Amino acid sequence: MAHWIFQSKPGTGLDPRRCVKRYRSRIAAGDDIAFWQTGGVGLVGLGAIAGPPELDAEAGWTAPITLLRVFPEAPVPRAALLADPDFADSAILRMPGAASPFPVTGTEWAAILRHTAGR
Repeated sequence: MAHWIFQSKPGTGLDPRRCVKRYRSRIAAGDDIAFWQTGGVGLVGLGAIAGPPELDAEAGWTAPITLLRVFPEAPVPRAALLADPDFADSAILRMPGAASPFPVTGTEWAAILRHTAGR
């Protein structure tokens, strides 16, 4: 199982289908995902990939997702993750302008779970 971060702009919500610009061949049902909101916000939810990426005529490549926990009113701040040595070198922090999804290491995923506990 892999772990991914999908990002979106504030106010766009958490659509049950996420745009997949890269890593299509590596994404699989059951993979863990975290939702990142741009603009300095940080993590706003957790979920899982519900099926393989599909080509939509209008939206391009998308992957169906299942939302497991959503906490937009109490996000994990970007600054808190930047200060965590287990997450500070993550792809989302090093290359925030890149397209979704961002791969997440096992150590980074453990940090995400620590920071989202109780949300």
